[in-house]
Amino acid sequence: REELRRKIQTYTKFLVVRHPLERLLSAFRNKLEGNGRPARVFKRVYGAKIIREYRRGPESSRENTTSVEDLEKESAKTTGEDVRFSEFVSFLLDKEDLAIVNEHWRPYESLCHPCALSYDVIAKYESLEEDSEGFLRLIGAPEGLHFPQYAPTNTSALLHSYLASVKPDRLAQLMMAYQRDFQLFQYDGVSIPKGAML
Repeated sequence: REELRRKIQTYTKFLVVRHPLERLLSAFRNKLEGNGRPARVFKRVYGAKIIREYRRGPESSRENTTSVEDLEKESAKTTGEDVRFSEFVSFLLDKEDLAIVNEHWRPYESLCHPCALSYDVIAKYESLEEDSEGFLRLIGAPEGLHFPQYAPTNTSALLHSYLASVKPDRLAQLMMAYQRDFQLFQYDGVSIPKGAML
């Protein structure tokens, strides 16, 4: 315990944050739309459950399931393929406490404890190159040392098209669920259509 306390007090602490809804979409796309081995695991563990619990539409478990579409629907309940973002949002919002969900969609507040730990640097994904340079200078790194460049993603550009699939009242609830992250790291929310019920 003393060793941990010493490290917390003496080590330089660095946290990278991202717009809460972009982070959520990025995790969704990587874990539930991706094709790599980790994504296949997430689809089977989370995707299949989400589809079984939140997929709406005609009953697909008829005795004579013969059409390709019916077979794909039935298969999705096992494979977790083709989870819709709106279903994922419902899955999250139905959780009693987002502090105990998977770390990829857990709010920063409960994942990184920014109110309990005094971070020396809080960098934003949107300005990561500049912020990481500041961090390197803070710790006295040699002038020629830089973090590797990264390829920017298109998550920001895709956000509104994914959010369009979410009912306005659910979108408002989602923003409320991540409200502390918006506040703590000074991110703006997104526009919610008029008439949305909080």
